[in-house]
Amino acid sequence: MITSNGYVFDMGPSWYWMPDIIEQFFKDFGHQTTDFFELVPLDPQFEMVFSDETIAVPRSYDKLKELFETLEKGAGARLDTFMQSARHKYDVGMRELVTRPCYSWLEFATPAVIRSVFKLNLLSPFRRYVARYFTNHKLKALMEFPVIFLGASPKNIPALYSLMNYGGYVLGTWYPKGGFHELVRAMKTVAESKGAQFNTGCNVEQIITKNNKVTGIVVNGEQLEFDFVIGSSDYQHTESLLDASLRNYGEHFWEKKLLRPLA
Repeated sequence: MITSNGYVFDMGPSWYWMPDIIEQFFKDFGHQTTDFFELVPLDPQFEMVFSDETIAVPRSYDKLKELFETLEKGAGARLDTFMQSARHKYDVGMRELVTRPCYSWLEFATPAVIRSVFKLNLLSPFRRYVARYFTNHKLKALMEFPVIFLGASPKNIPALYSLMNYGGYVLGTWYPKGGFHELVRAMKTVAESKGAQFNTGCNVEQIITKNNKVTGIVVNGEQLEFDFVIGSSDYQHTESLLDASLRNYGEHFWEKKLLRPLA
């Protein structure tokens, strides 16, 4: 966040999607978002610029259906069908998939996931999936847009991620009044109330291991020991902090990869 002449500029995220997920974070600690900041719904949610026109995406889902219908006959009803499936993926994905620690594939073999395996469209490319519902190129662009935040092309990402369309277009686009830093402040306040300490301006230079177990890190030249170390940085960067013998992938592997930013 940068402040200049009374104005505040966000340097990170600009949209607030899936408000229920963040709300649940605060509920887990006996709070709610309104304890810390006010969410403002955006209407229109955003605009998509084409060569011949600019399309504003309305907050109201009914108006969104009307917009789709004006661009392609029958698209409003097909949007309903698309979003019904997307909501199912959202409910299963947020409840059964993203909350798992990912130690083993067996974590995902829950009754809910097994029952829904064919409804989740895990093997269908998202671009092809969208094309089943819409033929207008502008509607296709609108529907493919949300998955760009995952850092992958719609032609390569599974149709499971139509859940992003539900999380964005149906649940709406919001903005925390005062800027996104209000969300950061709120999470920091909750963490500190539970005993967490924050150290900024610290460069992690190395991950220390002993007998194949992480025991600490080197920060600004100082070795610090911990019971557990959680690395939330980019995978490639995190591995680069380990001894070469402990890395899963070498530099030759990453040289062949196209790295993309994530939202």
